[in-house]
Amino acid sequence: MARTLTAEQNSRTIAVVWGADLSAARYPEILAILSQNWRTADPYLDDFSTVMRHAGGDMLVRITDGEIDGVLRTKRIRSRGRSGRVPRSFEELVGPSWSRRDRLADTRILVDLTKRDGASGVARSLITAALRAFSEPNVATYSPEDRAVLHTRFGAHPIDRIENGRPRHSSPHVILMCYRGFARAERRPMPPYLAA
Repeated sequence: MARTLTAEQNSRTIAVVWGADLSAARYPEILAILSQNWRTADPYLDDFSTVMRHAGGDMLVRITDGEIDGVLRTKRIRSRGRSGRVPRSFEELVGPSWSRRDRLADTRILVDLTKRDGASGVARSLITAALRAFSEPNVATYSPEDRAVLHTRFGAHPIDRIENGRPRHSSPHVILMCYRGFARAERRPMPPYLAA
């Protein structure tokens, strides 16, 4: 049985659980959601069982009325609180099939948040759960530039821009958005396109 991080019950039953707690029978549901947006941008989706073995413990999954409708993938690294130590490419950040491991990790990077078409409230559920569940002193995102504004709605601030961090993505540049930690001196004024 999956450990539930959060649960709500209104007209729908919503739960956020650890990806590592889901049975392999549910992997195709997760892969289907990720494939909608990341088929050409994530080179490791073709060996999804290996990805889940390596990174299921760093993944949060939202389940609404028994159906998976959102996935948040994260990575633990060691940055010593400096954004310049965050890897400059997606592949370097996650390692082959999400296998990268950092001893003494002090930073949690939210690498992607993907929802099923038509699902609502997924970002709020998953980001809120992540900020509670993950204890690293530094938490930031590795957001494609065209999606970084989402994180400003939940209190994150831009701290760095990585040129061509996701070269296969339609928006290849990455914005590091800080939720907590990192040196306050690193925080930069909000770029106009994120302030809107």
